[in-house]
Amino acid sequence: MLILLPFVLIIFYYFINGSIYEFYRQAFYFNTQIYSNYQAYPNNPLMIIIYTISNYFFTIKDHFMLLFSSPTVEDIIELLFLVGPFLYLINDRDKNKYLIFIYVVFCGNRTFDGFHALAYYACAIILTFKAIDKYKKEYSFGLIIFSLLSYMPLLSNLAIPIEDVKVINDNYDYMTVQAITEQENDVYYLNLAIENYVNTNRFPATRAMTIFPWFQDMFEDELLADLKKNQPKIISYSPISNVWGYVYQDYLEKIDPYIKENYTYTNMIRIGAESNTWVKNDYVEEVENKLNIQIPDYTNGYGSLVELPASNTIASQIKFEDNHVDSIDLKFNTYGRLNFSKIKITLRNSEKDRIYSNIISASQLKQDAVFKIMLDVDVNIDKPYTLEISNVDSYENNFIGLYGIILKNDNNDNYVILNNQRSDYELYMNIYYGR
Repeated sequence: MLILLPFVLIIFYYFINGSIYEFYRQAFYFNTQIYSNYQAYPNNPLMIIIYTISNYFFTIKDHFMLLFSSPTVEDIIELLFLVGPFLYLINDRDKNKYLIFIYVVFCGNRTFDGFHALAYYACAIILTFKAIDKYKKEYSFGLIIFSLLSYMPLLSNLAIPIEDVKVINDNYDYMTVQAITEQENDVYYLNLAIENYVNTNRFPATRAMTIFPWFQDMFEDELLADLKKNQPKIISYSPISNVWGYVYQDYLEKIDPYIKENYTYTNMIRIGAESNTWVKNDYVEEVENKLNIQIPDYTNGYGSLVELPASNTIASQIKFEDNHVDSIDLKFNTYGRLNFSKIKITLRNSEKDRIYSNIISASQLKQDAVFKIMLDVDVNIDKPYTLEISNVDSYENNFIGLYGIILKNDNNDNYVILNNQRSDYELYMNIYYGR
């Protein structure tokens, strides 16, 4: 009995520090009550047992059927490791064989195919060779080598050549992150590119490296508390992107507004393949100085980009947030051609008085590129303004369109006016105020 004392003490320690509760909450409750809402996965423990065992035998049946069509080498090897635990069960005399079989099969409770089946195959390989070794020991080693060789193409796709590691670390995008943050500064990459934590040599600002819809249902309050506590200087986040069909800004009911309120968006800082970067509001000026860039004071560039309906004049209501406006960026649509019409840009106050007007040549516009309009005007933050963009001397195949952003709600003060009515769009726009 004395030998059990250390284990009793460890279990007691895990109990008082909450580890056992967290194990129940994350391993059992989360998977049965939360994750089951997103997958064809039962939330009743009894049904999970039935589902897993039936799925195991159905997967074996499906792999057997492949033998009569066009099986690959991987299909045959997978069939071996699917049948192996069952052969072990019916032939081995080990008194614990039923418990061992159940454990191995339940490692595939998520699936017996693809990435999520790795846990199952890791155990099934061991059990399969144990079953083979019982009868033909001389075959075991050869089968191990054969199995490894058959999976070599798969493994080689996952491997990173040693000579490429230096290229990853020297990537300019990753070096940019290192230039504007210190190693002790946490960052947050709210996307699937979680390898960027390694590439940029920075730790995540929350206890979860990213957040999926099923994490949000249960852990969003905790992750939001982590963000407020650690206050990462930069966050990589695209609100309109989706993970398996779930749009981030729709399911992140608390984290999304927190980021938009406390961080400033810019697409001028790339992190790997991502160019949707948010800089902490009180850190913007320092980043601008370090990188010699100017980050917009307001932007909607992270929204859903659309082509606005073609019109000779497009008007947009704007509410400014500062008393002086230096410039505005717009994104024009040249329809992939060189145009020679004139573009008249007019800004009017709430009394319809013109406070800015200029005409530019459409020939200087580039497709999908932002064009900066130098305003340098004083405005009243309590009043709405109207920005008008008109085609002059235009005709078919010689006119300019504009890009807009789909409005997320009806409370937005900035919106495009179409047919004298408020539309569901906002002009794609970056605004720079006087500093």
